[in-house]
Amino acid sequence: MGRKDENTYGKRSKLFLIFLFSLLLTLILVIIARTPSAHDYELDIYSAYPWYFWALIFNTSALGCVLILWSRSKELITYGYIFIVITNVVLLGLQFFRGYFFYGGGDAFTHVGYVKDILRSGHISSYNFYPFQHLLVIDLNLATSLSIEISYMILTIIFYVLFVVSLYVFLRRYTLPKFRYCLVFGTLLIFGTTYTSPLPNILSFLFFPLVLFLLVKLTESPYKLRLNILLFIVVLSVIFFHPITSLYLLGILVLFRLTNTITFEIWNKRYSLDYLDITIFSSTAAWMSWHLGFSSIRRGINRTLYSILFDPSLNPRAEDYTQTLGMFDIHVLDILRKFIFDFGIVTILCLVIIGYFIYMSCRKGKVSRFLKQREVLFLGVSTFIFVAWSTVNFFADFVSFTRVFKLVILFSFILIGFIFSFNTTFQVNYDIKNKNIHYGVLSLLVVFILVISVLGVYPSPISFSSNRQVTQQENQGMNWFFEVQNDERRIWEEGIRQHRWADFVHGREGEDRPGNIRREPNVKDHFGYAEHERMGENYSGYFIKTEIHIITYREIFLDYKEYWRFDESSYKRFSEDDSVNKIYDSGFFTCYDIEEVE
Repeated sequence: MGRKDENTYGKRSKLFLIFLFSLLLTLILVIIARTPSAHDYELDIYSAYPWYFWALIFNTSALGCVLILWSRSKELITYGYIFIVITNVVLLGLQFFRGYFFYGGGDAFTHVGYVKDILRSGHISSYNFYPFQHLLVIDLNLATSLSIEISYMILTIIFYVLFVVSLYVFLRRYTLPKFRYCLVFGTLLIFGTTYTSPLPNILSFLFFPLVLFLLVKLTESPYKLRLNILLFIVVLSVIFFHPITSLYLLGILVLFRLTNTITFEIWNKRYSLDYLDITIFSSTAAWMSWHLGFSSIRRGINRTLYSILFDPSLNPRAEDYTQTLGMFDIHVLDILRKFIFDFGIVTILCLVIIGYFIYMSCRKGKVSRFLKQREVLFLGVSTFIFVAWSTVNFFADFVSFTRVFKLVILFSFILIGFIFSFNTTFQVNYDIKNKNIHYGVLSLLVVFILVISVLGVYPSPISFSSNRQVTQQENQGMNWFFEVQNDERRIWEEGIRQHRWADFVHGREGEDRPGNIRREPNVKDHFGYAEHERMGENYSGYFIKTEIHIITYREIFLDYKEYWRFDESSYKRFSEDDSVNKIYDSGFFTCYDIEEVE
């Protein structure tokens, strides 16, 4: 009778949880449906919805976190996992609900250009060394009849789902404490704007939990040959996705092989991973045969080696940070806010790991017992190596040191899950005081990550960045401009990138691509009026611009008006300049003809 009452209570609890989540989700969707879509550029997607919308988003995710952390059964943990995933899918879908023509700009434009090249010519161009994503976009486009732009954008949601499902499958083989602690961190949007950036280096990284699952499965399953073939296929996919991500992935395979060898020697056991050796060798050969065939990749490798060995100059992206701090008098609180959104999660995770290792080292034999776990050594060594490489990468000219943070976060949040599990499961004399400290740290960590993950998934003034929305006005204006402009004249720009738009509209190698497209042809500060009375004394040709820079100044950098490149006085002089003739105006996007003045 007691068992029957317990089952009835459990069923009622589950039904109540499902009803509560459904109610919260319905309210979220109703608010989305009642909020008008964006017809113009909006700097901040967060201000498009009322505060209670974001409160509901937080509450639904928090409900999932509570179920994952405090439930006693994997079934309820799974409910919490599903609640968070659904909430995050809705959050990532806001770019579609807002009616954005395209989301991304910059590099994303060029990748759309690659897609159009393949559709136009029927083959992959000779300089496209990461075609996997482009082929996926084409498959979506052909299978669903969605536009290329929407097909490209929707990959962010598809790959988020791939990531969290792979993570769930990877973690479910572990004990309940490890499973719950790792899952709650990984299911949240812990990688920030990664989830809203449809770029090859980012999407390919979301394959990694699947690779970790296959690697761990290799050490247990008798079907090692089959698993290695599957692992090789996944690694090969990443190789054709992005050269640097796949290079890091090959390093992870090697680290896994070495740490497993060490741990089995510690246990005085013999274990063979010969098939994995073959997979590593074959994958490395595939990477070299594909990527080293491109001159741009070879130049990048030579530049990086030279930078590390001979040139102590800073990475250009790191130099942006140091120059900004040196040139401008930035408020301390603004620096702190920027730091939290850019580096907060990776910093706090690393500090928690260091703190717990110091804590465990004070107890005899505890660290050594913890490190003897096979996965822990692999996770710990990987975290340390990628932290070290990101430090070196800060000074080396190698893409961007911040890209490595994704790998640090991936390994550190899983390692933290193992640390929390170890402290609650194996600690002798686990008194109430230690238990409260343990769960207090865990709760604060989850709350911090939940807040930063929701508020940091889209660029906004909160994190001193602007929305990556691309408007229909820009699209119509640039299409018009490319049709009417004269290839004999020069093009100047501000708030827009003509070479990216040329990729987006005509493809990277389109026959009708304008011949006068250039990179970085920005006009001088205040349109050069500090040197000349009229713009035509400095420039001639076309001038295309959007209002994004002046909107950004007014909304984000209002307290730093003395550093604005353009202000009201320069715009006033620009509007009165008789050498500047407006030839197109859609409100947000404008085009001018600049007459040369002798």
